[in-house]
Amino acid sequence: MLNLFQSNQMSELARAFCARNAVFDDPFEPLTVVVQSFGLGQWLKLQLSDYHGISSNVDCILPATFLWKLYQTLIPETELLAESPYDRNRLTWRIMRLLKSNPGLSSEIDTYLTGAGDKDLRLLQLAAELALLFDEYLMYRPGWILDWQNKRRELTGHEAWQADLWQIIQNDLKGNQGLHRAALHERALRSLTQGQQDQQPTTAWKRISIFGLSTLPPLQLQTFEALAESTEVDIYFLNPCAHY
Repeated sequence: MLNLFQSNQMSELARAFCARNAVFDDPFEPLTVVVQSFGLGQWLKLQLSDYHGISSNVDCILPATFLWKLYQTLIPETELLAESPYDRNRLTWRIMRLLKSNPGLSSEIDTYLTGAGDKDLRLLQLAAELALLFDEYLMYRPGWILDWQNKRRELTGHEAWQADLWQIIQNDLKGNQGLHRAALHERALRSLTQGQQDQQPTTAWKRISIFGLSTLPPLQLQTFEALAESTEVDIYFLNPCAHY
């Protein structure tokens, strides 16, 4: 079930959260809270402590980290991986190496890398920007990534060399090439849907709280909507309205 709590004051949302989580059936089962920053998570733990006199075993987690844990629960290939092979920081160094070993990928890239100044610094900065770009594609345009992989349409311009670079990254990852966010999202939704049809719990979470997030990308929202069919999902949304 999806439960929505709204207020125009964060303190009121925190009070509703504390009241909602007053009873702990199992002290060894963590209270999972998806937050947009660790600072907000620490503040929320203090609010729980003030309200109940104690705050213990509260797992405040960022949305991307929560989704990775969900994938590890649902998809066997990710179970033993500490983090995604497509993590942006790791991907930066991989792209840096692959750009160096694949000259001629794009005339624009070659022109940039042969410009004046420190060549290695240029390469690192470009790799970091491309890793960020792919990370945003995976989150906000997963369909593009899947189109590139399955060659569903003709590509031109900048999209063509980006798709070529993505394919080079896939080949370099070998056994982990299908473990990116776009593919995992599709597999996770299928697994959650199958679990609902079989009327069997597919995750270990009894309740998930989403607190103070100002926005959710469609991919994340779809995942939480699917989870809400079999798990309590509480959303505490700060609604900036003068009239409550």
